Amino acid sequence: MVAKNLATKVPFLNRQQNDGRDEEFLGKIGHALIAVCQVNGDYIFSHGDMAEEMYFIKSGTVDIRVESKVVASLKEGDFFGELALIANIPRTATAQATATCILYKLTRESLMQILQEFEDVRAQIDMTYNERFLRFKNEELGRRESVERVMRNI
Repeated sequence: MVAKNLATKVPFLNRQQNDGRDEEFLGKIGHALIAVCQVNGDYIFSHGDMAEEMYFIKSGTVDIRVESKVVASLKEGDFFGELALIANIPRTATAQATATCILYKLTRESLMQILQEFEDVRAQIDMTYNERFLRFKNEELGRRESVERVMRNI
């Protein structure tokens, strides 16, 4: 039940169609989650890794780093790794446990199997993917333009 409740915090997994299948969907997600234990200092994934799963934090803390800078410190109830999972792109950050953690992971394979039965959620995820991918590309373009400006001024 705890794992299922964690999944409700992910906007694109929060199905509210009121068609009698919302609980069924959530149950399938909860059943697909796999418990994982990490200790302080463990790397959960690294920048550039191909993504096969996202994570939900049941307990503990996780730092998200971009180029060795901590950009987020996550705790119980938070989730991470969803962008690379839904976009099928390499990880854009590194995740490291900063305390002993109990995590639940949802694999791409499990999610895709569940989505075969829930086309409305698949459409919601596709929309989220398109929005985030566009934002990611715009940020990448902005970084490249900044580097080019710096290089021109050297």
